This record gives sequence, C-alpha cells and structure tokens, in this order.
Amino acid sequence: MDIEKVTYCIYVFCEKKQELTKRKHKCSTLYVGETVDFKKRMDIYLRKDESKSIFSSNDLLAKFNKYLFRIKKPLLSSVPFNKIEKRLYTFPKLKDDDYRKEVEGYLINRLNPLLNRTKKEGKFELNYKKFKNIKNELTFEDYREDCHESFSDWYWNREDIGETETIYSVKLRRYVNRDSLLGEKAMERNFDKKYNTWFWKTNELQFQFDLWKTNYDKWLKNLRYR
Repeated sequence: MDIEKVTYCIYVFCEKKQELTKRKHKCSTLYVGETVDFKKRMDIYLRKDESKSIFSSNDLLAKFNKYLFRIKKPLLSSVPFNKIEKRLYTFPKLKDDDYRKEVEGYLINRLNPLLNRTKKEGKFELNYKKFKNIKNELTFEDYREDCHESFSDWYWNREDIGETETIYSVKLRRYVNRDSLLGEKAMERNFDKKYNTWFWKTNELQFQFDLWKTNYDKWLKNLRYR
C-alpha cells in the first residue's frame, strides 16, 4: 500500500518493542485515529518541537509528552516513528465520515490505545447497513442539551441551596436580593460555573458522547454530581 496516496482511512500506531504500553493495551497499541488524507496527517505528526512542550501544535506529540510528563519521563521533540509500526485500514464505506468515526471508535474500544482518551465506551455497530439505520440524527448539540437538562434537574432540586432572601454576587462582590434582577443574574452565574465544572471536569462529558448515544442507561448511571 502506497501510504502517500491513502485517503479515507483508519490508522493504528503500535510499538515495535513494548516500552510504554502494557498488556491492557492490546497489540501494544499507542494511538488510533482517522483521516481523509493520511499523508497530510503524517506531515503534521512529523513536525518537531524543540521546546518539548506538552501543548505542541503537533497533537500526537502533545499526547506523547502529556503522558511522559505524567509518568515523570523525559519529553520528546518529535514523535518516535522509528519505534512505531503503522497499520492502515481503508475500504470504500470509510468515505462516510460518520461511519469512519464509528469504526475508529470500535478499534479504540477493542484495542484500548495508550494515548486515546475519547470513545473508550459505547456500543459500536460495524455492519454499515445497520449503522445507517440507528439514530445517527442525534448530534452533539442534542447531547449538550440533555446534559444541561440532567444537571438542571439535580441543581435546582438540591436541598443545600436554601431559601435565603439574599445571594452573594461574585461580580458585584456583595450580597443582593435573591428575587431582584441582580439576584437572578447571580444565580445564573452560580449555575453556569457549577455546570461547567460538572460537565468538563467532574464527569469529563466531552468524552462521553458515544456512550450517551449508544448506552444511555449506563451513561446516566455513571453521572457524578459531587
């Protein structure tokens, strides 16, 4: 296969010799991704970053360095492709963007790559005809709306909010009447701050879209509110 001309594919990067991966990372898999043009993707991955930053514009290098930083090992200035075996999967149905991401998710779920954080949960449908019949009309915006509704139901029914006449306004740095316009704005700010923490940090729901779409009961059961 001429990798210079490969388009619409799933790619899998594995360690030639197991150094960073463990037994739980099947086939010594480091990373699984998808692209419409593998050469362009590789051009990005081959970029060097002499600063050895964990926030490199080379996203694969950044993933490596974030992991190495976490385990207190020296950071890299480039992706160590001399130690990596590349495997490419390409067939006509992968031209469907949604299906390509579905297959990518399936491989991440099966191989448990070291550097992938997303899509590690969820039921995946590999049969293309069945895949087109499931609820693919559900979007990330639908997901965000459901997350917001789930949090709102919990937040506004908490017993620890209280019915005090005043509420502290962070913006004004003073207490205001809860029933006033300033009080309503203060409550909205408090809600938004709590919601953002709940979504992005407490549950990391940015990574749970596939689970929500394919196994809602498990997604709901996994939600943490404290």
